[in-house]
Amino acid sequence: MRYALAALALSPFVEGCVDSCTPATVQVEEGKREGSLNRVETPKTRSAEDYFKDFPEKIRGASRIDKYWTEGARHILVHIRQAHTSSAPAMYFEAKRQNPDYTDEELMKKVEEFRKDVHEFQFNIVTIYADLMRRYSLRFIYPEGLSVDGALFERRVLDILRDREDGNVLEDVERSIEALERELKDEGAIRRRFSDPRQTEGYKTFLRANKEDLERQRPDLERRVEIENSVLQLWEGMGAAGKVAFIDDVDLRPIEERPIDISELPDMLADFSIFDGREDFALQKLAEYGDPISLVQFGGAHAWGGKESCGDGYSLKGRPSSKDNIAEWNKQHPDKKFALIEILPEGYEDIGKKY
Repeated sequence: MRYALAALALSPFVEGCVDSCTPATVQVEEGKREGSLNRVETPKTRSAEDYFKDFPEKIRGASRIDKYWTEGARHILVHIRQAHTSSAPAMYFEAKRQNPDYTDEELMKKVEEFRKDVHEFQFNIVTIYADLMRRYSLRFIYPEGLSVDGALFERRVLDILRDREDGNVLEDVERSIEALERELKDEGAIRRRFSDPRQTEGYKTFLRANKEDLERQRPDLERRVEIENSVLQLWEGMGAAGKVAFIDDVDLRPIEERPIDISELPDMLADFSIFDGREDFALQKLAEYGDPISLVQFGGAHAWGGKESCGDGYSLKGRPSSKDNIAEWNKQHPDKKFALIEILPEGYEDIGKKY
């Protein structure tokens, strides 16, 4: 079930898409998904080559589209190069390294500015999705970080947002414990409330029992909130894909083997094979899904191509890669070859230069 409250979480993205892309419309109704893309239907039997030849050279929201055909390709991986809000911690420490005199307040201000710029940048990806999904009647998006069923993940996000409409349950418990502690310390007020000392002691026993019960609940609630925060961080890290998923007839599909923790980033940058392993797994999953064209939203540092599959003009600048994933895959799977299209959204390079 889709909840109307999702529209509140998505409104900046959906409204921005409506303003900039006429294909999208928004309608909010309890129990229904919160929008529609008014697709133009196209034949479902089109080949990868047909899609590749028809793929536009320009799309609103994209600064550049690079197309790399492979003879005999059965699948096209369309890599939409994402910028992550989850990169904020790394940006914080890099800013601190370059400017040791920055105060924590100045650094946090810079982090918030970065997050704001990334969110605004993601409007361009929403615009790209609206164009391509309408143009080709596509339903699925393949976002970085998702390793579970997309529908289950979407429901989990909505459940958390719904539960938190009335506040954070852990914070409520903490406030209740503090209130009980204050009441227990004010023995004068308790004695004034009861004339019989036995009632006074009984009431104090009642307060202590309530406090102990809440304290027993606290570790489980802390773990629950930690897990929920991780889910919401993953959702936020998906950027445009995570938000567009709540629009009518759009679903997320996993192409990650397992969840990725941002704390693993230093290891990934030190060992390029970790990046390459995830990219290989994505190719395997996309081939299993069998779609002739797939919209894949991964960070702009990922590179499925290389000089062999895409020619000498393929740039690996700023992209940790130790292999040409598509070239290797195509050699090993000649009946499941991939071609590559890379889309650089407007603003991606500006964020790189600014931060």
